[in-house]
Amino acid sequence: KDGRIWLLPDGIDDFAGDLSEQEKKLVLATQGVPKPDLFEAKAGGTAWKSKPSWYIVGKKDRTVHPDLERAMAKRMGATTYELDSSHVPMLSQPERVLAVIRDAATAVQARSTAA
Repeated sequence: KDGRIWLLPDGIDDFAGDLSEQEKKLVLATQGVPKPDLFEAKAGGTAWKSKPSWYIVGKKDRTVHPDLERAMAKRMGATTYELDSSHVPMLSQPERVLAVIRDAATAVQARSTAA
């Protein structure tokens, strides 16, 4: 409606299928209002071209196909992790996501110390 993207109740299993029913209801109730020009906005820069990158592929993602995620990660030259998760591993597997963030921070710190 009106060119906006909304997560509707019948799409929650595709977006966050590995969350509990209560968590799914919370996601639906707290989703933000999308920007009308969401797909027209231009990014200000492309950090992955000049900075190290990490990427988590959700192997059970039904919002963005995992093969597309793998292709994007490969294009970025990202250190890639794969989790048995939907599109929202930060909600369904926060400890695993935190471990990836810590690995990234450790790697960046090691590079800056070596330089």
